[in-house]
Amino acid sequence: MLGKLLKYDLKSVGKYWWIIMLVMLGLFGAAGVSFGSLQILIEDIMPKIQMDSSALGVALSIALNLAQFFLFTTFAVSLVGVGACGITVSVLIYVRFFKHLFTDEGYLTFTLPVSRGQIFNAKVINAVIWTILTAIVSMIGSSFMTVFMSLRSIMQESDPGAFISFVSDIPFTQWLWFGVWTVIGLLISIAGYVLGPCAAYFCITLGATVFKRAKLIASIGIYLLMLVLSQLFTQAAAHFGIFYLIFSSMGIVDILSKATELGLNALVTAIMLIVLGVTATLAAFFYSITRNILERKLNLA
Repeated sequence: MLGKLLKYDLKSVGKYWWIIMLVMLGLFGAAGVSFGSLQILIEDIMPKIQMDSSALGVALSIALNLAQFFLFTTFAVSLVGVGACGITVSVLIYVRFFKHLFTDEGYLTFTLPVSRGQIFNAKVINAVIWTILTAIVSMIGSSFMTVFMSLRSIMQESDPGAFISFVSDIPFTQWLWFGVWTVIGLLISIAGYVLGPCAAYFCITLGATVFKRAKLIASIGIYLLMLVLSQLFTQAAAHFGIFYLIFSSMGIVDILSKATELGLNALVTAIMLIVLGVTATLAAFFYSITRNILERKLNLA
């Protein structure tokens, strides 16, 4: 039954997702082309035109300034659009969760011959799948954008031999560490992709169960409050050096100043494992508490 629930959730988002992703890829392409064109315009074309003081040169200079403004605007708007596409996918997922569980549709949902835990699991898996797929598309699009943005530099300054030499000079043991870090980094990403939807579902569930008459507004308010608090904590930690003080008290700073290459690699690995543990713990916490509310405390009456 979990498979059927997941199938319907995937279809509900999927019919819009691919359109949003096509738009996102188009915006990535527009951003890359506009930035690359802007770079060529500023560094190669405009210096030559500005040296021409004739009437034609002045007219071309004005036209190029307008083109520069247009290209910069296109680049900025495209990046904003890329972010909006990612947000739109999240909104689709979270609106589906809210409507399916906490509106009149919820009465029908909870009459299905499945447990509330299965319903919630389907929602979490649905969100994680679309979040990961969106991230993959975003990475592909950003890679193409980067190529377009740096195409001029690649054509003028690329030296494949230097890159091959740089790669070949990296010791085999360091490649092993890179492999370990890649695996841990992927696990951190997956834990983060689970944490995001679980935290959002917690805010929606809390808002919808505590506030009966303004469920949607309360859910959005709680979610925004959580975002603000997390940002404030991050900024405070960076401003006051909280992490530096913690690392100093633990002796990590002294270890870093005296550590060998092996020690530094091991320390980086340990820090990444700590990040993985914290992220996974938070994801498990929000998942558990939200499922508990749905199973034990949710009353749609």
